Amino acid sequence: MISKTFHVSELLFQARAMAQIPPGYVDEAMAFFTTEIVPDPMTFKRNSDQELINNFTAALQTVTNGK
Repeated sequence: MISKTFHVSELLFQARAMAQIPPGYVDEAMAFFTTEIVPDPMTFKRNSDQELINNFTAALQTVTNGK
């Protein structure tokens, strides 16, 4: 569980540090999030799965904006 949640941070930090986002990076990050994080109730506190997806999508858009 801890490694999965750390990987979410890692994905965001890596994207922020990249000068340019490689093709498929955002899709791969979203795929990991929706298959590994969302179904696991022990990862992040949430009111709904959709709220969790929306929050991650917003964070990912913030760190990849303009790249």
